[in-house]
Amino acid sequence: MIQARPSHTERRAPSGQSVRVWVIEAEVGEAGLAYVRARLEGGLSLSKAVLGSVDLDAGHVVAIVPVDHPDIQAFGRGAGSPGRFANETLRAAIRGLFERHSAAAIWAEEPLPRRSDQLWRTATAAHDRAWFLDDEVYSLAFSDDDNSRLLDAIDAIYDFPGWGGGGFVTTDQESLRYRNNYELQRGSLNGVADATVCIVCGAYDGEGFVLWNRD
Repeated sequence: MIQARPSHTERRAPSGQSVRVWVIEAEVGEAGLAYVRARLEGGLSLSKAVLGSVDLDAGHVVAIVPVDHPDIQAFGRGAGSPGRFANETLRAAIRGLFERHSAAAIWAEEPLPRRSDQLWRTATAAHDRAWFLDDEVYSLAFSDDDNSRLLDAIDAIYDFPGWGGGGFVTTDQESLRYRNNYELQRGSLNGVADATVCIVCGAYDGEGFVLWNRD
């Protein structure tokens, strides 16, 4: 366990100015790997495909965690920090993955809604960014989408006790065929899973994330 730290810290930007930092990235090792595996075991069909095809032991795990969190391996506990700072940090990290790996998209499992849920369908009648695999609901953002679209997908990566799943950054170019086709095909999942370079799981009571990265 690490010691409690201030709610933010000060760092020097390249310009020399002092800037506030609300979240940090930290290695979380085997505990983080176990957390990612457990989240996938409770996830939707894409999580199951990733578990079946990706060697999780061949990657490394880091956390985007509130800077004042008293125990970075207590993945289910928050620190009272604003979650938006973690979302912006993750957005920048995903942008970097898009560029570094020529990644095509991030697929995010929506663990709560179901396509057959009439209440959800009524509340989101104008929502044009939901993709469906049978009764499952997904959010996708593509590498050339603007930041608001990317943040929409990040928002789908919930951290609710008892729910699993996550987001998957993939280099699978076949993902691009779903840009204007909202009916996902089950046969696409293996290609997405095989080409996954990063798995994102919600953590810290909505204040951070745990990321598995392919080495």
